[in-house]
Amino acid sequence: MKNLIASVMAGSLVLTAALPAAGQSARSVDSNASALNSASDRGTYIQMARGEVQEWRQKMRDFSDSAQTRATEANKVAVDDLTKAWTRTEAASRRLENAGAADWQGAKASYKTASQKLVLAWHKVSPTGK
Repeated sequence: MKNLIASVMAGSLVLTAALPAAGQSARSVDSNASALNSASDRGTYIQMARGEVQEWRQKMRDFSDSAQTRATEANKVAVDDLTKAWTRTEAASRRLENAGAADWQGAKASYKTASQKLVLAWHKVSPTGK
């Protein structure tokens, strides 16, 4: 469980450190109309992803606080799956933040997949979905 807490906190710090750089790269998009639309859509999606990651970060903190009291062998496997899914989601979020125009669609698809797997892993450890 200590590893879960450390993983959550370390991942949160890494993601937070990447956020200012992402804002800078979004502002460096070409000024033609299609690039502006693309940048706007991209910026909106990145903001949505940031919000989701922030919500998950809080869920993971809350979960790690309560998980220590109810650790069972079966739950440990589910917690490991959750930790891996969270790590992958954070990594996908960082790739999304830093993706260039050529990599955008792939980064977006990776983030969506990682987010969906995180939701599934979450439901294994918290069937109520809270």
